[in-house]
Amino acid sequence: MLAVRQIDPRCRTDRHRFLRFPFTLYRNHPLWVPPIRPDAELQLNRDGHLFYEHSGADFFVAERDGKVVGRIAALENRPYNAYHQARAAQFYLFECTDDREVASALFERIYEWARARGLNKVIGPKGFGPLDGYGILVEGFEHRPAMTMMNYNHAYYPALLEALGFVKEVDFVSCYINPSFRLPERVHRIAERVQRRGELRVQVVRSITTARSPCSARRAAAHSRR
Repeated sequence: MLAVRQIDPRCRTDRHRFLRFPFTLYRNHPLWVPPIRPDAELQLNRDGHLFYEHSGADFFVAERDGKVVGRIAALENRPYNAYHQARAAQFYLFECTDDREVASALFERIYEWARARGLNKVIGPKGFGPLDGYGILVEGFEHRPAMTMMNYNHAYYPALLEALGFVKEVDFVSCYINPSFRLPERVHRIAERVQRRGELRVQVVRSITTARSPCSARRAAAHSRR
């Protein structure tokens, strides 16, 4: 039997089930990069995260026969809505097995959550701040996540969201650059001049893994549903 319940972020057991699920979903996946645990826990901490000083969020898990099969977070960013004169809810931290019933059940709770607050639109994935990353990966599943705050997810995620009526709003693109690429000498001269004038320092990375193509693209997309 499938059930979706709201967790209590202050409950250690609930918190662990919510945060642990991606480690099960992506177990042995060679490209998934796990989140830093203290950072992930902070997002659920209503007393510690600055987001909760002005806005609100709740967290849900989908369970089938006692086993977690999905999770999601519902956010209301009040300053964003006030500035844009919008009534939008955000979904975030969405993870799900390849099961449309599970995805549908999770989002039905998001819709109920949004309606109860007078919100008329759901957008996402969109987190607590700009450094949390936007969207789901829709292309480039064969590449490691780049350090551009782009999310990584299984290839079936776009189909799950589209089946629920979500449509793409915007693309975010990141690329890998071949390590042999070198900026023009003029750029280096300007950078050196800036360093001499200030406190900027460039840290050179000595360890580089095997190079990929000069521009291996990964694309993520943010989705919305009214």
